[in-house]
Formats: sequence, structure tokens, C-alpha cells
Amino acid sequence: MNRKRVLIDTSAWIAALRPSGSKGVKEKIEILLGEDCVAISGIIKLELLSGTRTEKEYHELSEDLESLHYIPTEEEVWRCSYRLSRDIKKQGLSIPATDLLIASVAITAGCEMMHLDKHFTLLAKHSPLQIMA
Repeated sequence: MNRKRVLIDTSAWIAALRPSGSKGVKEKIEILLGEDCVAISGIIKLELLSGTRTEKEYHELSEDLESLHYIPTEEEVWRCSYRLSRDIKKQGLSIPATDLLIASVAITAGCEMMHLDKHFTLLAKHSPLQIMA
């Protein structure tokens, strides 16, 4: 199967990485990893790595994340996030800046998003953001 890349948000990663996390999310991520279509950005890496508890956990997770397709936060992504922020606020909506930036990474890279965060569902209704079915 030739699937487009999927940007997995921190919310889904956390659900998959926790021992008591969602079995369904874990399975979906394992399938995507097997298809080599998982993408990550710097802001998601920052959120994930900042939650590690030990040096060993930090290094293991950091190494695992290095194997994913990295999408850099280029100027185009920032411009998209500025516009998205303005457009969303004009509609009376309030979305955290980190979520706007993550959504902009997915939009500019043409990725689908996997998430467990209501902000992305809301953004998908008001922007070109594509949510993974």
C-alpha cells in the first residue's frame, strides 16, 4: 500500500507509549510504522522528549524518533500558521499556538494527521487540515 505520510500528534503518541494506553492507537501506529509513512516535526519531538523521566528513557525515545520522516519547520510552515491563527480567531475560535503550528506542518507537507486532541478536529472543519480516517 502506498499511503501518504501521517503526522502523528503528541496526544496519539502518548496514548500509544503509556503502558495503560489505548490498544487501538498502539495498533494503528504499529501499522503506520510498518508502512514507513510516519512523520514527525520538531515541536512534536520537543513535547515528547520533555515528558521523559530518565536519561535512559530520553535517549531511547530520541533514537526511536530519529527513524521517522522528519518534516522541518520551514518559513512556509510559519507563514501557514500565522494565516491559520488569524483565520481561526476571525471565526471566534481559540486554538493553542502549538496546535496551530503542528497543523501547519501537516498542511504544508500534505500529510494526514493522527491525533486525540479536539483542537485538530475543530481545525479540520475550518482549514485544509486532513485528519486520518
